[in-house]
Amino acid sequence: MEKYFLNFTIILLLWFPETLLSQSTYEMKDQDYSEHRIQELANKLLSNTINNKAEKEAYNAELIHILEDELIKDGAFHYPFYQVKGIGIYTSPDSMIRLFNWAIAHVDGSYTYETFVIRNNSPYKNDVIHLKAIDVDSIDLEEFIGDENHWPSALYYDLIEKEAYDTKYYILLAWDGNDRLVHKKWIEVFWFDEDEELKIGAPIFKKGNLADLHRVVFRYSAENKLGLSYREDLDRIEFDHLVPERPSLEGIYSYYGSDLSYDSFYWKTNFWEFVPDIDVDEGVKKRKSDFRVKESVIREKKPIYQH
Repeated sequence: MEKYFLNFTIILLLWFPETLLSQSTYEMKDQDYSEHRIQELANKLLSNTINNKAEKEAYNAELIHILEDELIKDGAFHYPFYQVKGIGIYTSPDSMIRLFNWAIAHVDGSYTYETFVIRNNSPYKNDVIHLKAIDVDSIDLEEFIGDENHWPSALYYDLIEKEAYDTKYYILLAWDGNDRLVHKKWIEVFWFDEDEELKIGAPIFKKGNLADLHRVVFRYSAENKLGLSYREDLDRIEFDHLVPERPSLEGIYSYYGSDLSYDSFYWKTNFWEFVPDIDVDEGVKKRKSDFRVKESVIREKKPIYQH
């Protein structure tokens, strides 16, 4: 079990670099926004020494209560929270929304997630929304439209901003540990309707003859990895192409993995358009040293590529 918690902690440190910045860039105050306690609780929620589910739920309830109090304070939207390393904090490029997102790892290999959304209404009081999670296995995830009380919960690791038809969309890349057999990733969408209510999921993904998808979902073996990232210079979301180990295993996602090819969604003014079989090295500048074979390798007739 320790392996699951160790790997999960490493993932968090890789995904949340914003929280690791030097404190020297900001004048810190020890008691500002209860940072020390927030970090203590975040550590407890990731700890592999706490096996009691009720105990973790109590720590999570305390963390929620603290954030409900702290995030409504003046200045909370722009405060860096440098001392908080166990929570993902993401601010949209337009500085209109900010997410506080974290996971609780359980001893059975499952995860639960929490998210606060702050909407910047300066000079007025900011809106602070605590999303209420639902079971993603109980819905058609590709077609579901949620709201603050019906959130397809996940752990986020990137935020992209787009605008279409006078609506601002906040695109999120999400990960869900799901269970010990199958993991999930998906491309999520947050936006606000004409009544200023938060909506989750939007029909802005076009893939062949399929009806417009509200989010794009990937299901794959927990033993494998799935690359899913945004390429800003080409304005596309790139990801591994998933296939089952054998054709007879189609639809059994615990046997799905990458076939070493890549697909993408390009932004086309008002929607994301699916483009298969892309070159992930497109536009990447190569150094001469990348192509140079060392003289010693040639002289000793050693293989350049090791299998």
